Amino acid sequence: MERFSPIRVAVAALICLGAGTLSCAQTKPLAKTTSAKWLFQYDEARPNSINGPDVRNDPRFLGLLEGRLRQQTFFWNAHEPLWRVANLFLEVGGGRVTIKKDRYGIISGCVPHRCDEEEGFLWVDTNPKNPEVLFAALTAIPGEGIHASSPSLFHLWIFSNHALRQDFVDNEPLPDEFLYPMQDWIDKIGGRHVVSAMFVGPDDRMTPLLTQSLHLPGFQATAEAKTKEPQ
Repeated sequence: MERFSPIRVAVAALICLGAGTLSCAQTKPLAKTTSAKWLFQYDEARPNSINGPDVRNDPRFLGLLEGRLRQQTFFWNAHEPLWRVANLFLEVGGGRVTIKKDRYGIISGCVPHRCDEEEGFLWVDTNPKNPEVLFAALTAIPGEGIHASSPSLFHLWIFSNHALRQDFVDNEPLPDEFLYPMQDWIDKIGGRHVVSAMFVGPDDRMTPLLTQSLHLPGFQATAEAKTKEPQ
């Protein structure tokens, strides 16, 4: 699969940001609304005896991604729809589903042969008739890192089928029910210092996010780690 260089990605993103509405990628109408409660049968604590614990074997999984993640992916390939890339970012990981608070479905994984550089996190609110879906992708910043042997500085992309809250106050643009599991996911991976973050809404509009608002390690934490590294 062809991927763009970081410079071409940055140029494409800046052009689209300048357009205001990001008309570079046409927004398609949402598919027919359906409930996502079926994810419960794949809860890793209660694996389904018929379909097995891998949710990716269920045709409804790709339907969920395609119906809710309609954006384009500038960080991967401008001609590749997000739902396809999200599926690739979840390909390694077993397709296990974790259910939180008897409502939120979580699936994580990474890109085959690139798990050190590209990782994905899918969060689904199964309660409403129109499920809220958030997909987070960690992508390594090429040539940057605390340790030369592996990348450690990352950019975080967050895509949603719902617009960013317009009435948030004091760094609360995203629901805690999503942020806390995402923080746990990044902590569990370890060695990932998120230095920049971008939210992409259903209309492909990009909104930069402060890493502090996501309670993630940022430039300050990275700088401290560098100073502590043995000489």
